[in-house]
Amino acid sequence: MKVGSHKIKTRNLIITGIIISVGFIMTSVIKNGLQDRYAQDITSYRNQKNNHFKRAEDSPIEDQPGFKELRYFEPNKKYRTKPLLILIKDSSFVKINNNDGEKNKYWRYAQAVFTIEEKTDTLVVYRKASLDLEDKNYFLPFFDATNGDETYDGGRYIDLEIRDTSSLILDFNLAYNPYCVYNYRFSCPIPPKENKLERKIEAGERMYNK
Repeated sequence: MKVGSHKIKTRNLIITGIIISVGFIMTSVIKNGLQDRYAQDITSYRNQKNNHFKRAEDSPIEDQPGFKELRYFEPNKKYRTKPLLILIKDSSFVKINNNDGEKNKYWRYAQAVFTIEEKTDTLVVYRKASLDLEDKNYFLPFFDATNGDETYDGGRYIDLEIRDTSSLILDFNLAYNPYCVYNYRFSCPIPPKENKLERKIEAGERMYNK
């Protein structure tokens, strides 16, 4: 009787182990599949941008025939976060300096609090003062510890369309260089000091090699 019970228990353990293993495999397949699809979407977007830079009349690239492609970090979903948006009630605007000395007015719209690899940071989201109230486009310029080495030393940008603050996604894989990286004729905002991260954000666009 004891032997039979042992066999039943062993068989049950084996079945349970198989079920758990299959569950892990399925979870891994689904996770990897989502990551692959995400990477494909990011790559497709980057290819479209390369094509625009090479062919469009409003491209910042002067030597379009010689242009090949922009440089990026590999797509990494850990840099795609869902931040907590804390709206800034102060209605005053700030002036953000451009690289050529000009200044533009922006409203400090919200603080985006996000966590990557168990480290929490905060960046301020801005809205250009000249935009109509119906316009839902916002601007997030930032510095990080890759600037001057792997990325442009003047910082990078992320554009945000915010229609529902509860569903906002902050994706650093979409971080891009200002146009003055490619052409000195452009005037580009310099990220304010409050948007300087001490960590490396190894995602998005890297320094452009002409």
